[in-house]
Amino acid sequence: MSIPSQLLRSLCEPGGGRIVFVLGAGASMDPPTSLKSGARVSMDAHHRLVNDGLLSPGDVVNDWDLAELADVVWNKFGSQKELTDRLPRHDWRMAEPNRGHHEAAALLAEGAVRSVLTINYDLAQEHALVDVNGRSTMTTVVRGPEDTDSLSGRTLVYLHRSCDADSKDWILRASIIADTAIQVWESAIADSILMSPVVVFVGLGSPAPILAETVSRLVTRTGISCYLVDPTEPDPTDSTTFYASLNGSATHIGMTWCDFASELADRLRDDVVGRLLDASCTRLSELGGHSNAWPALRTAMLKVPLHQLGRKRASWLLRRQTYCLETEVDTALLGDLFAAVAAVAEAVHATSIALDGRGNVRLGMVSGNTVPMRIANVAGQSTWNTVATELSRELDAWPAPDYRLVLFSNPDPTPDLAPIDLVRSGDPVDLIRGADQIVALGTAEAVSLATADAAALARRICA
Repeated sequence: MSIPSQLLRSLCEPGGGRIVFVLGAGASMDPPTSLKSGARVSMDAHHRLVNDGLLSPGDVVNDWDLAELADVVWNKFGSQKELTDRLPRHDWRMAEPNRGHHEAAALLAEGAVRSVLTINYDLAQEHALVDVNGRSTMTTVVRGPEDTDSLSGRTLVYLHRSCDADSKDWILRASIIADTAIQVWESAIADSILMSPVVVFVGLGSPAPILAETVSRLVTRTGISCYLVDPTEPDPTDSTTFYASLNGSATHIGMTWCDFASELADRLRDDVVGRLLDASCTRLSELGGHSNAWPALRTAMLKVPLHQLGRKRASWLLRRQTYCLETEVDTALLGDLFAAVAAVAEAVHATSIALDGRGNVRLGMVSGNTVPMRIANVAGQSTWNTVATELSRELDAWPAPDYRLVLFSNPDPTPDLAPIDLVRSGDPVDLIRGADQIVALGTAEAVSLATADAAALARRICA
């Protein structure tokens, strides 16, 4: 099933931030996270409690209900420690993010998604935020009432606490959810987070009373749109399911979490790539150049997932952080850079264009050879020599023939951009002595050569 068009439109509305994700256990079941469902975790813990002689087989009616199991343990021992000691805390803490988590982190960082609220205890989504350098993207994490001041426009919220919290504070029991203080906090968070035009529930199988009550109230009062992502068709008559508790207010989307998040992120990625190529085409025209390489360049960029595109932007812009958000300024800087890429691809009659894992451009030639290019916009760098030295260290770490060409752009006039600074070894005067030589070209020079003497440019690069 495809994602409804209304949801896709909401993703790309000007200003963004119209969508909220609410994650249940199903979001952490897709590989490589591969955690167990809440029901399976409860059954395993119950089995261990019985085997350890702490519970009798008949003490719990529904061994798949973690909240019921927690209440039974609490009533018998006056704490939930016996239960939490038998929960997979290590697995939750070390949970590896799946692609859904990675794309959700990128959507949150880019501002397309306003918040992610999770009722899970695992850290997979938080690990994905770290992977996109959440600190530099102004994304905050709220782990409980003590972090309420951290609520922002881009927030990850643990509604029931995380596995990093003291296990006595984990909200497991149905009776504690009914506690006034807990209700006040969770209801306030739910009201704040879910007050969004679009709410997407993912992987919630069991009822979540506070969420269902809040959604029903907001649907009535504000007309928010709700969706439930689950690969299995839900039964609206089954009162034991979260879907039934929504009383028909949610549209079902029959997809896995990873497929859903990836398709949603790809939609935003398509717009990001479109804006970048528009800026590149405009810049190439301003420089008096032309190219027929745009379709091939677009195809190459559309193969890059959204969360990896942010990493490539950071590499292309020589930024210290691992992930860069899309901004108008950076799009213009990269437009200048890819104008040169398009011009060079035209000049050498490239048959294909590809972006490797590092974000470097590889031009396929009629001969079957590949011309690899390290591309970098050096705007804001102190001097070209500083950039050249940095790139030299980077390039020296890669085996020959990578990389033959460095394409760079810098809007500031910089004298003496001699390729000698980027020659690995041998005679620095011979720029094309062999496969281990590196040629450096600025955007303006590359476009000028491609326009005035494409054959000379091709010989210089491909010799």
